[in-house]
Amino acid sequence: MSERSNETDSKSVGSAPTQVQILSPAVTIMQNYERMMEERTCPICKRRFRAPNYADIAFCSSACEEVAKRAKYKKECVICKKPFLTNQPNTLYCSERCVKKVNKARNRSEAAKIYKMKYRRKPEIMERDRAYRARPDVKARAKAYRQTPEFKERMKIYRKRYRRKPEVREYMRGYLRERYRKKHPRR
Repeated sequence: MSERSNETDSKSVGSAPTQVQILSPAVTIMQNYERMMEERTCPICKRRFRAPNYADIAFCSSACEEVAKRAKYKKECVICKKPFLTNQPNTLYCSERCVKKVNKARNRSEAAKIYKMKYRRKPEIMERDRAYRARPDVKARAKAYRQTPEFKERMKIYRKRYRRKPEVREYMRGYLRERYRKKHPRR
């Protein structure tokens, strides 16, 4: 009884006998192995093969994997619009420089969101900012900056972009129609 076997033994507990199946370790390992395997399709040769469900095996053989590695995809960089070749079908950027540009912009926008969420909504910080902006020297500096040609140019560009938005155009049309009707009422 100390050695496990693949047979069914009968043990009696109390008055009713029960059937207990004792499996050898090799059999349980094989059952677990079969449960872990899953059916997959090779993207190169379309052949079906079995692979463990915990492994990221995509190809049926090393030959198919080599064919996939040699495949080239012609893409256009999202940032600089230059055409480039890549081995990966989902690559978006042509170089590390373009990736850094994207990450820098993403980090900057995320940092701004975090700042607004963490600090801007706190009443004591809002009061502090309001008090700072109310100081005469800060007001004078802001007024002087608004008079500079750089600021005026920046605002000119911003207004152009803002006016191009469809919702702003629609609002402006309605506003101008209303203003015209007030100045020139129908008789």
